Amino acid sequence: DFFLHHHHHDHEHTAIPPVDTATSPIIQVEPFNNLIQDQQIAYLAEGLQAQLISDLSHYPILRVRFGGVVAKGPLPEGQRPADFSLRGTVIDLGGTVRLTLLLVDERDSNILWSTVREVDTQSGETHREMLESVQSIVANLGATSGILQAQALREVDLHRQRAPEPTQISSFECILRWRAYDSYKNNADREAVHTCLRELTENGTQDGSIWAAHAFLTFLDWTKQTDLTDIEALDNALIAANRAIQLSPDESTSHEYLASILMARGDLDTALQSYARAATLNPSNPDVRVLLGWNRILRGDWENGVADVRMGLTISPNPPGWFRIPLSMDAFRQGDYRAALSQADLMIISGDERGIPLALAAAIRLEDMVAIERYQQMLAQSELNQEYPFGSIKAVLNMPHVVSKYLAALEAEMPNQF
Repeated sequence: DFFLHHHHHDHEHTAIPPVDTATSPIIQVEPFNNLIQDQQIAYLAEGLQAQLISDLSHYPILRVRFGGVVAKGPLPEGQRPADFSLRGTVIDLGGTVRLTLLLVDERDSNILWSTVREVDTQSGETHREMLESVQSIVANLGATSGILQAQALREVDLHRQRAPEPTQISSFECILRWRAYDSYKNNADREAVHTCLRELTENGTQDGSIWAAHAFLTFLDWTKQTDLTDIEALDNALIAANRAIQLSPDESTSHEYLASILMARGDLDTALQSYARAATLNPSNPDVRVLLGWNRILRGDWENGVADVRMGLTISPNPPGWFRIPLSMDAFRQGDYRAALSQADLMIISGDERGIPLALAAAIRLEDMVAIERYQQMLAQSELNQEYPFGSIKAVLNMPHVVSKYLAALEAEMPNQF
C-alpha cells in the first residue's frame, strides 16, 4: 500500500456542504441467497458480497447500503428507501461456484441488469477469479460507462424536461455530466460542465469529487494549449487535486486525477504511488488499470503497459476512447499502421477527437488518399488546437521517439501545421 504525503495550502472557503447528497441514488446490496452446502467454500458468498459493497462504495454517484443491516418494516425517520437493489444467489455446481446477480429498480420492480459468473474452486486460482469477477461486475454497474451512470443521467434529463422552469445544476448532476464528458468528450456538454464546476468551486463546495473533476478538466484544458511549457494551468490543476484529496482522502478518483497530472509533469514515481492508492481504494475501476499501463509505457515497458491497458478494456463495459491512445501508438511505432488506424477510428467513433491526428498519421503511412482527405477535413472541423493538434496527445503520453515518428508522417503531408 502507498500513502501520499502532500503539503496542502489552506485557503479561505465559504463552508458549504455538498449540495445534494440525498440526490445520489442508493443501491442496497441484499444478503446473498447462499446455497453452498460445503462449509469449506461457503465463505465465498460472503466474500463476493463484501467485495462488491466495498468497491461500489467508491463511486461518487452512488450510496451503498447493505440490506442485512436494514430492519424490516418502516424505515427510520429521515432515511430514504433504496432506489435499486442488488440481489444475488450463489450455488455450488461441484468444482464451480455460480453467482447470479440481478439489479432491480425498487420503484417499479423492473430488472435493469443481470449477470451470471462462475468461479473455479479447484484450480488454485479461486481468489483471483473471484476478484476479477467482482471487478467486472462493479465496472458494469458503477463505472462511467456503467448502467447506473446511464440510468441516473436519463432520470436527470427527464426531470429537467418536466421542470416548469430551468433549475441550477446540482453537485450530483454536475458530477454525472462531468463523468459523461470525461468518457466521451462530447463537446456539446463541455461548456455546461465547465460552468457548473467553476460555480461550485468558486462557492467553496466541500464536495471532494467536484474539486477532483475541476482539477482534471483544468488539466485537459492545459493539454490543448499550443505551448505546453506554460504550466500555470497545470499548477492550478495540481492545487485543485490536492484540495480534493484534503476533502475526500478515501475517494479513489481524486488520487487517480492527481496521478495523471503528476505524470504529465514527468513525476512518474509519485504518480505511480497515487495510481496505486487509487487502485487500493477502488480495485474495480478500469480507468486506473489503464493508467497504470500508461505509467509503465512512459517508463519504456510497452509490453506490460499494453497488457494493463488491454485488461482495463476487458473489464470496462463500454471503454472510453482514451483507453485506446497507447494501443494505437504501440501499433504505429511497430509499423502496424492498419491496427493503429483501427484503434484511432474507435477513439473517433467514441467521440474523442484526439484520435483524428493518430488516424491521419496512420492513413498517411498507408498512402490511403481517400482516408487522408477525410481525416484532414475532420481535423479542420474539430475543436483540437489547430496550431498544434498533436499537442493533446503529446501532453498525456509523451514518448519522444514515438512522437517524432508521428510528426514526421504528419509534417510530410501537412507542412507547417504540426
